[in-house]
Amino acid sequence: MDKNKELFKIDNSGLYYLDNHEILTPFVFNELVKAYTPRRQFYKIDGTDDYVIKDSTLRPMWFNGIKQKNLLLDLKEKQSDFDNIEFPIGYYLNNEKIKGTIIPYYPDSMSLRRILNTYDNKQISDYYLHSDNELDNIILMCIDILNIISSLYKDDIAYVDIHSGNFLFYNNEVKLIDFEPGYVFVTTNKLKYYNDILRNYSFIVSAVLRKFGYRDFYYNPGDSFDEAEGRVLGLRKQLKRG
Repeated sequence: MDKNKELFKIDNSGLYYLDNHEILTPFVFNELVKAYTPRRQFYKIDGTDDYVIKDSTLRPMWFNGIKQKNLLLDLKEKQSDFDNIEFPIGYYLNNEKIKGTIIPYYPDSMSLRRILNTYDNKQISDYYLHSDNELDNIILMCIDILNIISSLYKDDIAYVDIHSGNFLFYNNEVKLIDFEPGYVFVTTNKLKYYNDILRNYSFIVSAVLRKFGYRDFYYNPGDSFDEAEGRVLGLRKQLKRG
C-alpha cells in the first residue's frame, strides 16, 4: 500500500489528501439501503485498488471539514496500535473544501447487512468460515465483532456506529468500515458511550440469530464487554431451533 500512497499529497499535519479529480471514477457500492436513503457516492482512484474516496457531502449537518480532519489525525496516531483495523488515511479536496475521505477498499467483500436482508442462499459461512458448525461459526463471528469494538474502546476510541452495514467479510475476516465524526469519538471520556456501544452490539447479535432460525430470541449483552463475550459463548447451550 505504501507505493500506492505516492498518488496522494501530504499536508502539513501529515495527513494524505487528494485533489486531482481527473483520476477519479464514480461508482456505487452494491449495498442495501432504505428506500428513502440516498446512496453514498464513492470514487475509484486510477492507479490503486487499495483505496477509494468516500464522498461525505450527503450528510452536511454531520460532516464538517475541521471535525473530519481532527478525527483523521486522532486515528492516525492510533493506527500503529491496530494490525487488524485499517483507518481512513486522509481526505478528498474539491474546490479547496474537504468533501470526503480516503478509505481502504475491500474488493469482492460482502457486508453483514446484505446477508441479513436478502432472501437468497447467501450464508455467513460463504464468506466467513471458522467452524463447520453453523452456530459455532456465528458465535465466532459475533466474538470477532465484539473484539474489534472492545479493542477500539480500550484504546480510547468509542465506536458507536455499530450496525450490520459497517461490518464486512473479506478474506475470511471481519472488517470494520466507516469512521465519521459524530459516530466515532477518540476520547478518555469514553464511559458515557459504553451503554450505547453494548446496546448497538446486542442489536447485531439478535439480528444474526433471527436470520439463521433462532427466532423469538433477544440477546442481552449484560453490563460489560467481558459479560457480553461470556453471554455470546453461552449461546451454544441456550439456543434451540425456532
